[in-house]
Amino acid sequence: MIRANEDELAEIFPGDSEMAAIMRRSNWADTPLGDPRGWPDGLKIPLKMLLTSRFEMWLGWGQDLLFFYNDAYIPTLGLKHPSMLGKPFRQVWAEVYDDVADQVARVRAGEATWNRALLLLLERSGYPEETYHSFSYSPLYGEGDDVEGMLCVVSEETERVIGERRIEMLRMLGAELVSAGDENAICDAVCSVLGANRRDFPFALLYLDGVGHACAADAEHLLGGDRPWNGSTAVVLGDGLRVSLPGNLECPKGSMAVAAGGSPCRSDRRRRRAAALRDTRAGSQSASSARPLYRRYRPSRCRPDRRRNGQRRSIWSRNGAGLIASGPTLAI
Repeated sequence: MIRANEDELAEIFPGDSEMAAIMRRSNWADTPLGDPRGWPDGLKIPLKMLLTSRFEMWLGWGQDLLFFYNDAYIPTLGLKHPSMLGKPFRQVWAEVYDDVADQVARVRAGEATWNRALLLLLERSGYPEETYHSFSYSPLYGEGDDVEGMLCVVSEETERVIGERRIEMLRMLGAELVSAGDENAICDAVCSVLGANRRDFPFALLYLDGVGHACAADAEHLLGGDRPWNGSTAVVLGDGLRVSLPGNLECPKGSMAVAAGGSPCRSDRRRRRAAALRDTRAGSQSASSARPLYRRYRPSRCRPDRRRNGQRRSIWSRNGAGLIASGPTLAI
């Protein structure tokens, strides 16, 4: 009898994937779905397809759209895996359900939907996270002509969208700095570009020869007092410094909601090579002085980081005479 039950479950939840094994071990009798052997083909057939696919997929079944997903979807769930298996869709993604509720209603009416790189602030890592997803919702039919569930085929595009946005910002920064011939022009160019990209730079401070400039009006109050890298919390990191900022520091939040105190980050230490022109005239003072001052600065890249010991962390880096600091990201 036990062997027969195992064979029946293996047919309903096929494959040797992690999720197939978890589903076979789950006690479905205690859920509204009941014993899997009594599930309708309208659920079992797409479930087999989901478990044997290597593409990100999930499906919801029943009035509450009880949640099933495959191995490829596990990274999207993050900390919610595996506890959200069999839970209502509204509970699984409570933080973004209102953003897609109208699409769920359309699917229940028999209409498929499609989204291209939709912004969703998911809480899959312990804090609201900027993510982008391309996905389609399709209706699943029961024994009759009624829609009983919903299938989602999804591809996360967070890295592509954010990467393209940051590269575009660097392109704009380079274009603005090409004609910068003095420090005032450098300051205007940098503050203009960084101030326009509040998603990557909720705030940015530019220092030229010790004089600070806020790249946005709501960051001006951060210029007061001693600069953080002079404090005892500064830690030397290569050619820059890492500073632990107070948890109660009020920093601008940019154009979207982030975790309390701001989303921390750390430099990935991979510096873009400066495109500085080499003076072909040895000893020519006039040629070297004619080069734009922006060549003293090098762009850097920053990737997300998490809190450590309950403290928010930010990065302050120096190169030449200038410094740009920001939270959660920075570039110089």
